Amino acid sequence: MDAVPKKSSLTVASRIAGLAYVLIIVDALATLIFVDGKILVPGDMAATITNIRDNELLFRAGVFGNVLMFLMVAVLAVSLFVLLEAVDRSLATLALLLRFGEAIIGTVGMMLGGLVPLLLVTAPTALEPGHLQSLVSVFLELENRSIDVVLIFMGVGGIIFCYLFLKSRSVPQALSLWGIVTYATMLSVGATRIFYPALPEPVFMALAGPGILFEVVFGFWLLLKGVRRPAGLTGGG
Repeated sequence: MDAVPKKSSLTVASRIAGLAYVLIIVDALATLIFVDGKILVPGDMAATITNIRDNELLFRAGVFGNVLMFLMVAVLAVSLFVLLEAVDRSLATLALLLRFGEAIIGTVGMMLGGLVPLLLVTAPTALEPGHLQSLVSVFLELENRSIDVVLIFMGVGGIIFCYLFLKSRSVPQALSLWGIVTYATMLSVGATRIFYPALPEPVFMALAGPGILFEVVFGFWLLLKGVRRPAGLTGGG
């Protein structure tokens, strides 16, 4: 049986988790809007390659931003584990490992889809333009496909963490239930795109978009309100 963390430890972990939730969303949106939106041209790989060459520093900033985002996912996972390990240590550990898996897979995918195309585009090469476009396209698509696996790991880990919040009643139950539904949707979207990779982008955004709202709301709740310490809970898994 594990002792419940002291109130001060819970407060610090809650603030860190809340800040991480918010920064992850800010980072992701900033990269999507200011980097991907300027450089990636859907259906025109020649224009995309030209944009990478002409905006190399911006493209590198996007790669760094993505890596930083998944670093914050790892920080979030540890913070949530600290908050919830006393509720059920076994489940909290499983969720921690799944969110760590999300961070690792995401980082590898972003590096393959960022640093490799950057090297292909900027380094001296004897590749014909058509071959270069094909290679860059493959690595950019690899990054895109890695997101599907990330969503599965994030979905299962997020469901477990939210279930533990629900069980502990340390945050409003409505938030915990919203989180379970949100992460179940993320899991479903990731699995669907593996079997149906041609899922239209508007459909993907319509399904994944509400998750952004949840993480912002939940992040600010943890940051500003914190968590309640259930009386008499000494937990253990």
